[in-house]
Amino acid sequence: MDKVSPKYAVICVGKDNSYGHPTNEVLTRLENRNIKVYRTDLNGTIIMKSNGEDISIKTVKTDTDGNTNKSTNESNTSNVDNENLNSSEEKSIIVYVTNSGKKYHKQGCSYLKSSKIQIELEEAVNGGYEPCSICKPQVI
Repeated sequence: MDKVSPKYAVICVGKDNSYGHPTNEVLTRLENRNIKVYRTDLNGTIIMKSNGEDISIKTVKTDTDGNTNKSTNESNTSNVDNENLNSSEEKSIIVYVTNSGKKYHKQGCSYLKSSKIQIELEEAVNGGYEPCSICKPQVI
């Protein structure tokens, strides 16, 4: 990762897979490098397009019948080599959930188990998660 300095990572993984992927070690390594993570188990279909200068990222989540049940999100960057992300990308807030919990948490909350899953705040709220009363993460 140090040689290519990625800004984004896409993890293709099934929800509640028996392998426990992605591992917390991998998610922590990505987080420590400030790499934006998109996951098929959380975000659904991930579509990335580039013209060599700009990147467009769109996610579409569908239910088991193939019906879209979540609004699509789009984020763009101007100039792939530019460190500055657009305002919608800068405003994304990361929280954490667990495989079996109903609450979302801040990083480091004592109620997070080893199965913590990185997720955007908006997605956690839309997914029916409630804020933890101990770590008091941001609410929408």
